[in-house]
Amino acid sequence: MAQNIHSGRKILALTLSLLLAGCASIPLLTMWRLHSMTGEDLANLNVNEVQAAVQMPTGFEPDISSFRLKLTLSKDHKTALERVFKLRKLGDGRLVLPGIPMPGPDKNLYLMALTPQSKQELEQLQPLLSNAKQNYDGFNFRINFKFLNIPSTAAGITLSMWIQLRADQGFFEILKNATLKIDHNK
Repeated sequence: MAQNIHSGRKILALTLSLLLAGCASIPLLTMWRLHSMTGEDLANLNVNEVQAAVQMPTGFEPDISSFRLKLTLSKDHKTALERVFKLRKLGDGRLVLPGIPMPGPDKNLYLMALTPQSKQELEQLQPLLSNAKQNYDGFNFRINFKFLNIPSTAAGITLSMWIQLRADQGFFEILKNATLKIDHNK
């Protein structure tokens, strides 16, 4: 899959739905895990356990304040409900986390969790989620963020992403080594 990133605006918004539309970078196990989740699973999430991790090459600097976790519920293959939750940084660098391979010396891993406000917002949404499978066709999660710095010599970037919805289940990969082209002329 090759998508362009416009470095002039330094914006990168990676979405699970974009990848499903044209990329084989989503592990099959992840597709199965998300498909088998029920509305009850979503309604019973412990908001303190929801985390996201993004791995990228060193030299790329993400805007930590721009990290978001987006939950989209669909009905008749159209967006019926969408909520965006702000994330805060728990750590970065060469972190060792269960279910995530340790990054090599040329990569950084950014670990994010819901902000206190986002935890409250998700808790308020949870009663609605208990009937998600009855009221909606499906749901997906997206991790969005922007860059503060993209190396001027970079022709592309390869990213991997994980999400943890429950601590006892650990992280699962939602994006595996997806490569995006960078267009420095726009």
